[in-house]
Amino acid sequence: MKIDKIAIIFILIAVIILSGCTNDLKIEYLQVPATDNVPSPPVIPIAEDIPNSIVTAANNIIISKVGKENFGNYHYKSGLYYEDSDFKRFSLPPAYYFINYLFEPYDLEVTIMLDPQGHPIPIKPAPLPDCISDPGECIFIDKSTAIANARAVDVSVEDNARFAWDYNNNSYVWHVSGKPPGSLVPGGCLEWNKIIVDANSGEIVDIRKGGLCA
Repeated sequence: MKIDKIAIIFILIAVIILSGCTNDLKIEYLQVPATDNVPSPPVIPIAEDIPNSIVTAANNIIISKVGKENFGNYHYKSGLYYEDSDFKRFSLPPAYYFINYLFEPYDLEVTIMLDPQGHPIPIKPAPLPDCISDPGECIFIDKSTAIANARAVDVSVEDNARFAWDYNNNSYVWHVSGKPPGSLVPGGCLEWNKIIVDANSGEIVDIRKGGLCA
């Protein structure tokens, strides 16, 4: 009987010690604030097995915008299912899908957000041109033409351009950057032009400023 009492005492002491350690141990999750009211996907997905019905629904959304003849340029990349405890902040359903495509040959990722029933989530329009209404929205100038057009505005433009979706104009554009004047020195700043070229017409749609400070 004495042994049992001693054993019970040691067990109680161990529980108290472990309880104290547990109270001191806190796990914190760092969340990067989302921009433009679009939630960043949680770090860990709940599942990666996407139902065929969800992929089909995402395919149909793309086809409804670009048409069947252009859909072949959008290659399924990945699909993830999420449950978001902070969904109310974005008026999201508590569970949703991210279906990712790669738009070739421009290596541009296109994401379709769907609820579990396959309905699109209207947080932000998918970066898809309306080629059904205007087929010209799916005809693009090449990178060299975009650079040449930008160079007519800024002779310092470098031989580099990035294909992107412009939410201001709801169309694809080329981003072409001018060369910074001089070298960056401690305490100084450099500023250069960012030329936005319409990827369909080749027109200059905007000139924005880029900058860097030491």
